[in-house]
Amino acid sequence: MCSGKIDKELFRDLRKALIKDRDIASTIRIKSTPAKVIIRKSKKVIEEERIKERITEREITRRKVTVERISFRSVLKAIRDISFIPSKKEKEYEKQLYQWLRAKKYSVVHESLRRGARFDLVLGDDEIAVELKIIRSSGDFRHLIGQILQYRDQFRKIIIVLIDQFRNPSIMKKEIRRIKEMAPKDIEVIIK
Repeated sequence: MCSGKIDKELFRDLRKALIKDRDIASTIRIKSTPAKVIIRKSKKVIEEERIKERITEREITRRKVTVERISFRSVLKAIRDISFIPSKKEKEYEKQLYQWLRAKKYSVVHESLRRGARFDLVLGDDEIAVELKIIRSSGDFRHLIGQILQYRDQFRKIIIVLIDQFRNPSIMKKEIRRIKEMAPKDIEVIIK
């Protein structure tokens, strides 16, 4: 208890001395901790509110993009169902196939309207490529195989439509096997 009385008396004496010397009293008030703590707390609250607004803004700008894929099987079925009108020119067959697929409501683009792709028709957004070839000799396969090797990475699937005017079944089977071996799951060959 004695120490408590001494501390109180010391405190009173110091207070009287500080009041006499106003300069010292003012510096002590400026450097007092409670005022700084209150300021820091208010700054902290403001910073937290800004962070919450930024997170909310980020969530608003997120978007989900979905891409509709064309059914490979339905395209194969549509091509198998076509009955070509005989022609001497490959372009006539391409035109018939293009019109047939458009009538079936597929989004088809002809090679002449695209740059870079060297297949006759492209369905969807670079999903399925269709190449139509009239086969008159075994040399026609060399060009076709080179074409597939060069451009196959640009498409999900490739359909090769062969118009057989060669009439040599053993060579046709051998060459078709070579084409399918390049990518068995991604390349389909149809003979008309």
